[in-house]
Amino acid sequence: MPIKVGQVMGQTAVAVRRGTRRAEIASAMDKYGIKQVTVVDGDNRPLGVVSEADLRSGKGRSPRLTAGDLMTTPAVTVTPDVTVREAARLMYIHDVEQLPVVHPDDGKIAGVVAQADVVPILTHLADEVREEVVTVIRDVTDLDPDTLSITVGEGVVGVAGPVPAGTPVPRLIEALRGIDGVVEVNCDLALPSTVPSVPSGEPEAGLETVVEAATWAPSIHNSQPWSFAIAGKEISLRADADRRLPVSDPQGRQLTISCGAALFNMRTVVRAMGHQPQVRTLPDPDRPGLVATVRVGPAEPPCEEVRIVREEIPRRRTHRGGFAERPVPDDLIDSLTALAAMQNVRLIPFRSPGDVRILGALTTVAQELQERDPEFELEMIRWGLRPGSPRRDGVPADAYPRRTPESHPEFPQRDYSRGQGWGTEDEPAGVTGVVAAITTTGDERIDWVQAGQALESILLYASSRGVQAAFHTQLLEYPQLRDFLRQKLCSGEYPQVVLRLGYPLGTTLSYRRPLVEVLS
Repeated sequence: MPIKVGQVMGQTAVAVRRGTRRAEIASAMDKYGIKQVTVVDGDNRPLGVVSEADLRSGKGRSPRLTAGDLMTTPAVTVTPDVTVREAARLMYIHDVEQLPVVHPDDGKIAGVVAQADVVPILTHLADEVREEVVTVIRDVTDLDPDTLSITVGEGVVGVAGPVPAGTPVPRLIEALRGIDGVVEVNCDLALPSTVPSVPSGEPEAGLETVVEAATWAPSIHNSQPWSFAIAGKEISLRADADRRLPVSDPQGRQLTISCGAALFNMRTVVRAMGHQPQVRTLPDPDRPGLVATVRVGPAEPPCEEVRIVREEIPRRRTHRGGFAERPVPDDLIDSLTALAAMQNVRLIPFRSPGDVRILGALTTVAQELQERDPEFELEMIRWGLRPGSPRRDGVPADAYPRRTPESHPEFPQRDYSRGQGWGTEDEPAGVTGVVAAITTTGDERIDWVQAGQALESILLYASSRGVQAAFHTQLLEYPQLRDFLRQKLCSGEYPQVVLRLGYPLGTTLSYRRPLVEVLS
């Protein structure tokens, strides 16, 4: 049973109001021997944090400044039901020594969890993590883990040793990063080649790493409808028409959105490597399957936001259940809306309870129609996997609950088990979360690519804050329902994705095809 934050957190948190003066903040840090305080609003909900580094900065030395002037926002928080491993990961990627713990029902501060609370737990669980590392090495490569040096400490995994040519090192690194509780991977695997196996700063180095990251993008039914080719210093991203859903997606709209999400991952990894991505989208009208080409451009140091988002690529998961009773902060939704706008796409969060009920009803209608349609049923048979299936695409039986958890209003999930009782143990009743739609002003292939890029940008940033998404595209697969949604709730813009955002009640595994199947 995973250890939760509520079992280790401190029940007392040192918090200040927005108007607290710098001298008072410094006095509180000194009195309680802490390096960070939480800034809360009038209802004791965290707004941000002030650290020792904030006080020591050039700006922070002014005695007139208040907590509101000094704080870093938004505050990264957790609830008591979050695992210790997840809390440690958030501390690592946000470079903080503690996290405010909030009540799941109202978002008010309930305590604090610090590195000193979680490090002993991670140390205790090191053997368990090491076993998972060994399993991943065996699953991903032909290596004998006993021939490698494997270290695990405080969530950081180290793997070192000589390996033969052809070892899929980039894929191994991504898989290790995806282990629950692993916050970083230090890889020192020596290939018998002068060509680096991971990005070294050279434009032509690490192109397989870029492709590997692209494969972690979300796709309808985890169909992974893409292929890649590396020619010199250029990567081509192509839509795999054999993986298009002829009934659900006859025009290839969802396929193209999936490829757009993969393109965003490619751009992000090139930036994280320290270079500008040079992208051409839909570059050849005579080759409709060619979605984009990406080249590694001039050097450009990555910013901290790029590093954080890049780390989330193998960790992001699609959720298929209810969410915890913890509200998603408004400032996070505002940030996600701004990210979508950067891709010339709109994220519409539906605030009205009436609008949410309408969307829930439309989703229910679409799901019930699909369950009665033999052609939709055949698509579910192809992509809904039976327990124990060795396939690395499709939706595995351990990635969805046996029955859709209760929520109000109801947003039914797809029935991947087709009434055969597959799936994980039933989850407790949860909440709906924030219901939103991604829309575009046009409805051409270029709009679908942009929607996919915006989608992945939203998902990765949300994941860095502990928020995941559940998708409900059933209603968009019926032209009449999609047009109704466009006219009545989307101000005439074309809905491309309908999703719910929230804090998941549990975690799921994710599978991807090996690089050899998608890269030529």
